[in-house]
Amino acid sequence: MKVLNKKELLISIAFCIFVFLISFFTLNNFVTNAMNESNEEQLLKANKQNIELGKVKIETVLDNKLDIFIENLLESGAVGSNNIDDEKIIELITYFRKENFIQIMGVIVDNKEIFLNENNERISIDQKTIYAILAEERSIFKYSINEEDYLVIKNTISNYDEHNITTVYLHKDKSINKDLHIPVYTESGYSYVVNDNGNGIFYSTKDMSEIRLDNVLDTILSYSEENSDEVNKFKLDMLNKKSGIIKYEGLRGKIWMAYSPMGYEDLYLCTVIPEHVVDDNVDEIENLNSISNKVIIVDIILIFGFLKFVEIDRRKKVNKILNLDPITNGNSYKKFNEELKKVYKKKEAKAIYMAIDLDNFKLVNTVLGKECGDQVLKKIYEILEFHIGNNGCYCRKEADEFLAYYEYQNDEDVEHIVNIICESIRHIILPQNHILVPSIGICYMNNKDRLVESLEVNAIIAKKKSKHKINVFYSYFKDSNLYEMIDNKSILDDMNRAIINKEFRLVYQPKFDAKTQKVVGAEALIRWTKPDNSTVYPNEFIPIAEKTGFITFIDSYVFKLVCEKQAKWMEKGYDIVPISVNISREKLKDENFIYEYLKIIGNAGIEKEYVQLEITEGDTYSYENVNTNIVDVIKDAGFNVSIDDFGVGYSSLTMLKDIHGDVLKLDRSFVIDESSSGKSMLKYIIKIAKIFNYKVVAEGVETEAQYNFLKEDCDEIQGYYFSKPLEEEEFIDKYLSNLEINQPIS
Repeated sequence: MKVLNKKELLISIAFCIFVFLISFFTLNNFVTNAMNESNEEQLLKANKQNIELGKVKIETVLDNKLDIFIENLLESGAVGSNNIDDEKIIELITYFRKENFIQIMGVIVDNKEIFLNENNERISIDQKTIYAILAEERSIFKYSINEEDYLVIKNTISNYDEHNITTVYLHKDKSINKDLHIPVYTESGYSYVVNDNGNGIFYSTKDMSEIRLDNVLDTILSYSEENSDEVNKFKLDMLNKKSGIIKYEGLRGKIWMAYSPMGYEDLYLCTVIPEHVVDDNVDEIENLNSISNKVIIVDIILIFGFLKFVEIDRRKKVNKILNLDPITNGNSYKKFNEELKKVYKKKEAKAIYMAIDLDNFKLVNTVLGKECGDQVLKKIYEILEFHIGNNGCYCRKEADEFLAYYEYQNDEDVEHIVNIICESIRHIILPQNHILVPSIGICYMNNKDRLVESLEVNAIIAKKKSKHKINVFYSYFKDSNLYEMIDNKSILDDMNRAIINKEFRLVYQPKFDAKTQKVVGAEALIRWTKPDNSTVYPNEFIPIAEKTGFITFIDSYVFKLVCEKQAKWMEKGYDIVPISVNISREKLKDENFIYEYLKIIGNAGIEKEYVQLEITEGDTYSYENVNTNIVDVIKDAGFNVSIDDFGVGYSSLTMLKDIHGDVLKLDRSFVIDESSSGKSMLKYIIKIAKIFNYKVVAEGVETEAQYNFLKEDCDEIQGYYFSKPLEEEEFIDKYLSNLEINQPIS
């Protein structure tokens, strides 16, 4: 056997050390790259998950505001076929700019522009800029005016009464709304929205965001010439509508930026993370690698084993961060969904899925502060933890939205767990005697044919149903709820078009003097006929309008139409009578509506005595956010107030002395009650109403017997006994041109 001499031994040792070092550093580099790739995948995935959130926020904050303003502009009559009312447009811009914190806002009608600045001063925009704004195909873009960069947001309606109307917002500060901020990567990163040229549209309002955007690409290049390759990669990916990640030198060190197309015009969402934040997740492995560099590792298998152990440990730490909610320190949304999928696979398990939130959490945060709000969220999580325990799982998704599933034995368990959660939330003690109002939507998980992702959607739909109930805090999902929601959305879209296309019309049901039988007034009732001559009945669209708040637009539409009709009839020389219109509960929640009505009737040029406002009696007492003195507000403005449907809902006789109305309309249920006790009650109510100087109107009178019983005590009669609701032409022919006595129906 040959013995190696000293020189050969040294060469062999040196070769072994060289091979070992090459292998070691190759392995080390491989591990580092693998960790970087893992972090890149997580960052790119997080960026893509935020795309829909960003898209929804942009549409909500920008598009919806423009749509609302356009609706108000068209409804105001500021733009007509023969005129453009500058004063009305300026008034609308002033109000809308102030309410939505818009810096500069304007309206371009054909080639005429009206712009107001933040001081509500009318400013001039040069024609070159106007033409450029109108010619731009995008609705969100950047444009330079007087050497200052502005974010331009616009919306255009073509051929409205032979006019082209464009609404424009101009902002110098691209962080135009805090609602557009999209937090990422456990709040350590920040986000930008740019177009495909790299021009900044919005940016995060966080103090750490270092780019105050002109052009992201130019800004990155300004940090270092070495960033050019990364910028070129970014440009190429945007050209091909691709997602990706670049790493560049920033002001404070290395920066990672993920970018993905938003699917909204040409916008990209960019998520930016300082590299030190990414590195924090792998500090331990780098420290151990540093130690291992100083120690001779004799067994390569131990190296692989050690690195595998560290990778598992790192994943556990990452998972711990991802699985914990930062406010409640409980389950995260991700952890909840993982547990949900496990139980959903168990065919024998019986469970319910719950979506929970608070109707008044925004008020708690605003009045009592965010710290108190966070304590409320922690207590709700503790309630779920205590009552559900090991029989399910629960989490806070975001804001005050909680999700839970609960495995039950029988139906009584379901009722018990839902009721006890509701009551526990309602008994959380808050300063200033605030009471929490929960809403819970419940979806049974027993139909395993459903996609697991549909459970949350269905529970949220049910939760929305519970918000429309009084003293009922939860609702169960039914398949019909989903179809109803789709139908409601379709009808709501149709109602928007109907307002613009003037598909709504009015019919008039006359009111008669109880003794002389002369016409002394009428009630305006809305009807809807579509362009295809199909009819949508009030009981089909009014409830949906009330749920969505669209009823306030219908209220204004009817009031304005009645004022215009009265002015037109008066101009033609007809003997007009007061017409009453209904005011919905939603309209009453904002008592400033009275200023809108005063302006409408002032523009029509008629006296307030010819338009009477009807309020359902329960709306003044039974509903939250309705001022109990609203009747006084309306009367102080000069209108007569009629209390409609008396006898349904609140129906306390004490309210007659408290709300100071002018007319009391007895509900039909009183009129048709033929019993002796019913008739006695009716006479007693009329007598009390007379004491408080109410004029009494009986509605729903259909027979001669009913009329004969009521005519001595009531002031006015309304119902089919005298007349059904009439189309405009028939109402004019019968009653306005000649107010003769109307004979009873024989």
